[in-house]
Amino acid sequence: MKNAFTMIELVFVIVVLGILSSIALPRMNASRDDAEIVRLMTNIKTLTSDITNYYNANGCLSNNPNFMSNVATFSSAAGGAHAGNGSCLANGGSVSMHIRVKNKPCYALTYGVSEYMGAWVRIDGMSAGASNACELAHNQATMKSMRDVSFTYTDETGANKTAKGTRIGGLNPNKFR
Repeated sequence: MKNAFTMIELVFVIVVLGILSSIALPRMNASRDDAEIVRLMTNIKTLTSDITNYYNANGCLSNNPNFMSNVATFSSAAGGAHAGNGSCLANGGSVSMHIRVKNKPCYALTYGVSEYMGAWVRIDGMSAGASNACELAHNQATMKSMRDVSFTYTDETGANKTAKGTRIGGLNPNKFR
């Protein structure tokens, strides 16, 4: 009676394990990309909601998004931290930030206040050099619906205009005039 495996049996087992892993690893990576897409969309929704809640509670938008939300964002200035001190954003001011996926900038999000538009927030689009998960998210119907919203406002001449984004804090921009 033999007590050990033959070399052929060991090679056969290694080949079978290699085939199984070549099938499983791509599926696992796809699951990770799906999780990153869900995380990105959740972060954008949370950040937008946090900005709106901050505005409703304080009557202004902070010049630093870290004062309004715990969602990790990075300024557009070389991917560094935001420089604002937390004071209210001035009329006509806006702040842009990037939400990262897999340590790469993915989507730019901007918020601001304007005399005629009121307070607003918008998703500006995919950043250059975005990850594959970001490109996959870009084509999702949910992402498209968040990206392609707009609102109407009346400008200084009394004409109705359309702006990309979502107006926040009610429909009365007169508080900024």
